Amino acid sequence: MKVAILSSASGGGAGIAAYRIYEALKKYQADKCEVDFIDMEVLGRVADDVSPPGSATNGKISNTHYTTDFASDVREYIVKTLSEYDVLNIQWSSYLLSIAEIYELAKNGMRIVFTLHDFYYLTGGCHYPSSCDQYMKSCRLCPQVNTNMMSQKDVEASHELKRKIFSFENVILTAPSEYLVNKALASNMVPKERAITIRNAYEPIVDVERKNYSTHQTRVLIIADSFFEIRKQLQLAVDGFKELALSSPEKVSDFVIHLVGRLDHEVLEQLEPYGYEVHNHGHLKEHSDIVDVYCQSDYLLSTSLDDNWPNILVESSAYGVIPIVGPKHGCEEFVLALNEGVIFDLYEAKSVAKTLSQLNSLDFSNDYFSLQSRKMHDPVSISRDYIFSFT
Repeated sequence: MKVAILSSASGGGAGIAAYRIYEALKKYQADKCEVDFIDMEVLGRVADDVSPPGSATNGKISNTHYTTDFASDVREYIVKTLSEYDVLNIQWSSYLLSIAEIYELAKNGMRIVFTLHDFYYLTGGCHYPSSCDQYMKSCRLCPQVNTNMMSQKDVEASHELKRKIFSFENVILTAPSEYLVNKALASNMVPKERAITIRNAYEPIVDVERKNYSTHQTRVLIIADSFFEIRKQLQLAVDGFKELALSSPEKVSDFVIHLVGRLDHEVLEQLEPYGYEVHNHGHLKEHSDIVDVYCQSDYLLSTSLDDNWPNILVESSAYGVIPIVGPKHGCEEFVLALNEGVIFDLYEAKSVAKTLSQLNSLDFSNDYFSLQSRKMHDPVSISRDYIFSFT
């Protein structure tokens, strides 16, 4: 069986997850399939007049990426090249394949397995629908699109074409969270027998151990990459610590905060006046470097408003870092699936601060949590699940 894993790039959250699936299949299922990783360096890019670069969001209810795809052209050489495979595993492939090309391949009987890292293939273009649920029926009068870039008519047509793609029996849908699979089922995009939850694969670095400290301080990791994207809510994480310092100043000395990311200095400037001990690691390019930070951390604070199955939770949990997350999406599911972690009640600073104030009284086994996470994301079993979905 010849399989193509398609992702716009091997970087970024979705690209990293896609490449890990590719590596797992290549390493552990070589007797069952021949696998290639295909990105824009291999296939090239969809023409700008078909899928213009940049986000088409209007920023009114969300500024999460919005991909324009007019489905106005099919590159025949792309269809011919991909038709040489038995299975196409389409991951985050915006700008790599247009939905018109995917429709053409599906219509011709190609076995297509979508792996959803966000909502894009369920909507007219938005990657997270925020408070909008129109995609459940039709993306008519989309509240998120910048109509200077994509007309309402084109949004509706894009959504309808995606529904047609999923109507073919040779097309199935997978996602790492039941949350997203259940959203697809609720929208009637696919029947239950063609929607599967398959967790992300992760192979931990061997011979690394958690750092043991004599101090009674609680070490919390914050990924500080973007204040811009509303969905990620980095400011809420910062405000939670600020609120804690104001309401319970005696607890400030109980914490060590680890910062990783491009915006660490902005976060540092906000936290410094409150007296927290902050370790600023900056932007880490090498995976081994962030693993070292994981091994120095007890908890990871993730305040995302909506998420699927984030790599950062998959990775950190493999090294025993306990997640602190908000309710009602894939992050909450992550905590419930592993039966360990903390869920704050509301996306408000006081709620986050209250949760942080209680961490010292909680009793978690970091080593047990690490073992459970590694079992759930084991690349051998995950790659076996993908082989099952391919046949």
